[in-house]
Amino acid sequence: MKISSSQKDRINYYAQRLSKLSPLAYTYRHDFAEGSFPVDFIEFIRGTFTDYGTLELLSPNVGMWRGTALRRLLENLSPNIDVLRIIAYSDHGIATYLSASILQKIKQLEIDKAEVKSLDDSSVSSSITSFYIRNAEMSHSCLRQWLKVMPGLKYLKFLSSSLVDCSSSDKATLALVESLECDLDQYPRLSRAISTPNVNHLVLEYESFSGYSYWVRDDDEDEDEDEEYDEIQTPESIRSLTIRAHSDAEELSATNKERCQFIFKHFEHITCLKLDGKKVGAFLEHLPTTEVPLANLQDLVITNSDIKESTLSSFLEGFVDINDKGLTLVTEGCSNLELDAIQRLQELALNSEIM
Repeated sequence: MKISSSQKDRINYYAQRLSKLSPLAYTYRHDFAEGSFPVDFIEFIRGTFTDYGTLELLSPNVGMWRGTALRRLLENLSPNIDVLRIIAYSDHGIATYLSASILQKIKQLEIDKAEVKSLDDSSVSSSITSFYIRNAEMSHSCLRQWLKVMPGLKYLKFLSSSLVDCSSSDKATLALVESLECDLDQYPRLSRAISTPNVNHLVLEYESFSGYSYWVRDDDEDEDEDEEYDEIQTPESIRSLTIRAHSDAEELSATNKERCQFIFKHFEHITCLKLDGKKVGAFLEHLPTTEVPLANLQDLVITNSDIKESTLSSFLEGFVDINDKGLTLVTEGCSNLELDAIQRLQELALNSEIM
């Protein structure tokens, strides 16, 4: 990989002026324009920088990181990195081939739009505490292998991604994970692939109910799609649950609103429920019930929603009636709630004399 003398001079210019700070990032984008490129990029960068706050590697096309090119680049640089981002612009993504030894000097790894492959060597442990995957595809066995080399992992995000080939019953245990974010329809598959016994905060992103069958059955089984069973093992340690709806999330049908009861059945220990997004109010329309009382709930936070006063009022009345106690209600950016409506709802939530 070669760069021009002017590119080298430009890097040196900024390096001198930021000499007291680790560079936030330097992104090399290959330019196929004609010109002279006498400088070996890897040798030059390796001799100029040793520590990185954030290093972003952007691939505008599949060919740039074809095969093991990405792995060889990182092995040759051997940098100390707080955050490593691997991002592909191609619709086809990139196949991410890495070795565990590369991950030893990285604290946070982010992979976007990639087909994540197995590690070449999984016999060493990394120092990674945060692992974020977005717009990617990963097999069950591959995920388990990656997580095996991250014993200190505390934060895991698996968003807009799919977990495939979930036939194995083996689980990766992540004892230190405190926070987990994933898509609502992928959580059942993820929870069958990993064990997070001490996770405290769970964020579920909602776009549609297309994957609801994952909550009620395995793909390979012939049971009716709506036959509900309780195979998903959700940790009792989860105290905070956030459901975040995409801006283009689909409206919940009457059937899907009822299905919300089954989903919330798995989170009976939560003390804080946060709903964020325009369409999240529908998640409350059939709650609480005697089977799903949400008895431990103490705080309800709703933000950026078009929820109606009547929907919230019905939920709060049911909650107070079933549980014989109130809760704290916080709303922000809810377009259908005026100040007087918010005051009425907060009084209702606290089980005041308005009852």
